Amino acid sequence: MKKGLYIKDENLYIKMKIKAWWGVGVLFLIFAVFAFYSYGEIAKNIDSIVGLDNKLNNSTDSIITSIEGILNNKDFSKVSENISHSTILVQIKKDSFQIGEQASGGVLVEEDGSNWGKGTAFSIGNGLLITAYHVIESVDYGDIKINWEGIDYTNSVINVTSVPSADFAIIKTNLSIPPVNIVNNGVPIGAKIGFIGYPLNEKIQILHDGVISSVRVEPDGFFWYTINSFVNRGNSGGPVFLSDTGEVVGMISSRQNEQIGIPQIVDETKLSEGEKMLYQMLVFMSIQLASNSQVGIGQIIGINQGVVDNIKKDIN
Repeated sequence: MKKGLYIKDENLYIKMKIKAWWGVGVLFLIFAVFAFYSYGEIAKNIDSIVGLDNKLNNSTDSIITSIEGILNNKDFSKVSENISHSTILVQIKKDSFQIGEQASGGVLVEEDGSNWGKGTAFSIGNGLLITAYHVIESVDYGDIKINWEGIDYTNSVINVTSVPSADFAIIKTNLSIPPVNIVNNGVPIGAKIGFIGYPLNEKIQILHDGVISSVRVEPDGFFWYTINSFVNRGNSGGPVFLSDTGEVVGMISSRQNEQIGIPQIVDETKLSEGEKMLYQMLVFMSIQLASNSQVGIGQIIGINQGVVDNIKKDIN
């Protein structure tokens, strides 16, 4: 006997075969529709995933940028604190002074009645201090007193080297004062800076901040910065440093003064007592205004590591 399924009716066989293929076609169509729909949803999901990934990448970049900013932009107070330990009050023995000098913080009168001109300096290591030439101009070494972190040091100056045309001076001492870090290259306009000095009638450091407003290079190789910050007497020679890194870019040299015109008196003996008093008041006001003017413009002598290396080589 032969095994298998046999359909004797040929028409019934054909009908069943057609229905089978029809069923396969319907199933294929259903599958195709489902696949098309699923593909669309998958594509949408892929776009969503890609968009989410981009958002995550952007967020990650933003977070990384913020972290880098925090790491690179150190706390200004911490940076300035480090600089303050390398900043020194320079006092110059004076026999006499003008009222305006004391009023502006350019002169300090000690309790014993001695008079001292004031300026600022900072250490670059090996006992070397940078300051402005006009701070120690025409002064004997023995008439220079160094005050570091509240302690007076007399007879500590060994030598002084200066470049008067650039208002630049180096004081060699026997003191071990931590040095500042010097910037390797120049700095651009707009860089944020801070500076420390002694502009008051006391032995107190004052911290300022600002930005570099302009840069000028001189034929002698020195370069100058202008800053938009208040500079007064006593700030001269103080370190100017980048707010984020603490690298020193230069020192305070001068500032722009406001002036007031006063009529010149040929013979004061011809003035009455009231006129003399009025004239003396005008002179005092002029000195006060010129000494304390905070017009927001300071001149800085720029330095870099190359300059410092040459200084150390020449002076040692």
